[in-house]
Amino acid sequence: MGVRLERHQESAFAIARGLEGEEEVAQVLHPALPSFPDHDIWKRDFKGASGIFSFVLKVAGRPVLRLQIGLKDVRDLIGDIEKGLFASKE
Repeated sequence: MGVRLERHQESAFAIARGLEGEEEVAQVLHPALPSFPDHDIWKRDFKGASGIFSFVLKVAGRPVLRLQIGLKDVRDLIGDIEKGLFASKE
């Protein structure tokens, strides 16, 4: 179980970091990111994170999308997310 949870954490963090640089994303809500409000509290009180995080799109209505990242290949997930972000532009 520990190996599985570590993979969830690593994959989610990699995707969250990537989303921070996407033009269509207003904000990434992942506590391990320095840009996250109260990151310092998270860093003080926790040793890791889960595979769950959210991000806010810049489109009208500013929807919040929540992801649960598991064991699927990160490159595949990033590809799927990029397709969705591209579709949100249209």
